[in-house]
Amino acid sequence: MPARRKQTRAARRIGSLFVVGVFALGLVIAGFVGVGWWRRHNSDIAPPDQRGWGHPGAPQSTDGEQFRVRNIVLIHAGGVRVRVHRRAAPLFRGFLDELAADGYAIRQADTGGYNHRFKRCADAASCEGQLSDHSWGTAVDVNWTTNALGTKTGCRMTTDLPADVGALAKRWGLRWGGNFSCHSKDPMHFEVVGRPEGVAAIVDANAVR
Repeated sequence: MPARRKQTRAARRIGSLFVVGVFALGLVIAGFVGVGWWRRHNSDIAPPDQRGWGHPGAPQSTDGEQFRVRNIVLIHAGGVRVRVHRRAAPLFRGFLDELAADGYAIRQADTGGYNHRFKRCADAASCEGQLSDHSWGTAVDVNWTTNALGTKTGCRMTTDLPADVGALAKRWGLRWGGNFSCHSKDPMHFEVVGRPEGVAAIVDANAVR
């Protein structure tokens, strides 16, 4: 009888270990599936260099200067001049022109595009050392004095932009910072999503509206 009890206890331990192992394996598989799903559904908002917009190098570097010379152009749109990535220029030109045509006054004094720098976040630790999309010329800030970056202590934001600006930006292939998560709202900010090869289709779609 003692030997049988020992065998029974050993079998139970093996069974328990098997169950734990299967559960752990399931968690690992679920993790891989989850990562794959996230990548498939969020690949359009990965860092610009992972979406084909090039590599701007470090701020104030030789690589950064070469990137600027090759890729950054000055456009006139919406009554202001901004520097942006040459391949993203049609998106920003269309968006800013339409925003201004709808009656929103864009100010040159506090509107800008290309700026080779690191991100500025309400919670600085969350983006320390990360290049801003402005470093690629794939982001524009509009009227930053009246559309200020939010704070890490609340979800409210201050903006004088039209209520439908998020939809307008999306139509032009841009993501509006006012739709960022609660503590990261940045209503001045509009950034390109997707890849350079998708620009022509967006412009064509807007042309037939």
